[in-house]
Amino acid sequence: NGHTNERMRIDSNGNFSFSGGGNASNFSNYVTLDLRDSTGGIIDFSEASAGVHSRIQAVVNNSLNILNRQNYPLNLGTNDTTRLTILGDGNVGIGGNASPAQALEVYRNSSSGSAGGYAGISLRNDNSSGYMACQFHEGGTLRGDILFQNGIDCMQFRVGGGGTERMRIT
Repeated sequence: NGHTNERMRIDSNGNFSFSGGGNASNFSNYVTLDLRDSTGGIIDFSEASAGVHSRIQAVVNNSLNILNRQNYPLNLGTNDTTRLTILGDGNVGIGGNASPAQALEVYRNSSSGSAGGYAGISLRNDNSSGYMACQFHEGGTLRGDILFQNGIDCMQFRVGGGGTERMRIT
């Protein structure tokens, strides 16, 4: 048909490339799939009659997007087990909770893991005189906070509300 621009290549290493120009590269001896264009690349997962339902999209100098385009969960996992679920309404479940009813729910099976199987959130600051804080906002207003300070001469746990300290344990 007279077109001479290459759009697809499988090289001798098994690298597969769709591109608007360029070659697939073997990245540290890994077989690669290279989607290359001036704006980024997209992998769409679709069903013939329903259109695109999931997408992985890389936008040049901007972001990496992993999207479920329909009202179904997005799951991430390890060891062939779901570890994080994001529902269509935005609620997030961590630790195998596939149906979180709140914006964020952390779940841990009491028979697995360390620390007696307790669910928990760890805040960590590797600076020995640093702060760790949880803040609670409503709208744009700070309604309360919990602050832990590890200083040279003291260790403090403070609880506040409405910008006023309400309790301190040293």
